[in-house]
Amino acid sequence: MPPSHTTSLPLSLALREAGYKQEDASFYWCKPKESNDLVLWHFEKLCTFEYETKDWDQVAAPLASEILEEMPKHVKGHVLQICPGFKEGGWFAGYGDHMNLNGFLVEDGDTLCDALASLWLHINSQKII
Repeated sequence: MPPSHTTSLPLSLALREAGYKQEDASFYWCKPKESNDLVLWHFEKLCTFEYETKDWDQVAAPLASEILEEMPKHVKGHVLQICPGFKEGGWFAGYGDHMNLNGFLVEDGDTLCDALASLWLHINSQKII
């Protein structure tokens, strides 16, 4: 699975810092503690990896579907919406009115996962979730 299907490492770290759940993710960014090599591991490979995970720093790299499961469907009468961004390959995610993003919460990202992660961080910081 290419990294574009998961959150970027900086957003994955920000999610962990903000209290996003780390257990049960499908993918994790992992780094051996005595190395600078960074790898994206699928959960099954991580569980069956021959080294003990205590020797690895790891952070959940959620998929868009995993982030969506943690998001409220409505916020203050606004509906969760996702649409392509203005730049090539970019995305908007937010809460708006009547299927447009003229709402009070809109975040963008280079990937769908990053747009959703940014929105999760925003609504978490506002104590909405």
